[in-house]
Amino acid sequence: MERPAVFGCDGVTGGKSWFHLSRAAWIAAMKTLTRYFTVERSYGGYGPAVSVGFAECGPAEVCICGRQIAGVADFSSAYGVLLEGSLTDCEQDNVGGIDSVVWSERAVRAFENAGLGGFRAYPIRIFEVGLKNVLSNSGFCAIEITGRLTFDRGLFDNFEGQLCEKCGNWKPAGRAKYGAKVKCPIVGEAKTEAFCKGENINAATVFCERRVVEVFIQAGLSGFGITATAPGLGIIDLSDPHWEAAFGRRVSEVYPQLV
Repeated sequence: MERPAVFGCDGVTGGKSWFHLSRAAWIAAMKTLTRYFTVERSYGGYGPAVSVGFAECGPAEVCICGRQIAGVADFSSAYGVLLEGSLTDCEQDNVGGIDSVVWSERAVRAFENAGLGGFRAYPIRIFEVGLKNVLSNSGFCAIEITGRLTFDRGLFDNFEGQLCEKCGNWKPAGRAKYGAKVKCPIVGEAKTEAFCKGENINAATVFCERRVVEVFIQAGLSGFGITATAPGLGIIDLSDPHWEAAFGRRVSEVYPQLV
């Protein structure tokens, strides 16, 4: 089979190739990757950070792979703890800390008004560290991502890692090492929710469909860092109303085979 020269990590050895893919298979994968983006905190490195905790959770268990699994969280019992910064006169709409998704009520309304799904929002009280102050009406929500995507194992680790079929926990094995991985959704198996997380491979990363980016821009939402999932395409400039044209030019520069 033809092995296309592409920019990015192969997910196994950290090399510059993507396994032995036919040209047609590679183009199909890349077109899928240009449809999805990761949703994270702003890359400015400033602003408040809120971690989400739960007053009520189901019983913890040990998975068949030996991994300790926390009990299922009851999001209706969610609360926030302010880890850094201040929420006073906060203008950011995305303030979630590590492994926590916290959006402003303004962002939630913008997404709901646009008919975007794949999440549930729960208004939360937010405590300062040490419980010195409590914001009962914080204006922020803990977000439960309900949309799911199935990732292509072949592009992720060439089936060489150890993946638990029950909890999705992944461990290195053989040539497969820790490091950057290509998370390419299998579109035929993916649901249509605008916001998603991985279903077959456990990862905290939140993904959004391409149509969501326009909502970020039109609503003027701040605190979000949106990055193309395809390697080498970089961060989306949410201040640019013509971002799609700029993104298209970037795709043609990095992946001329797709044009």
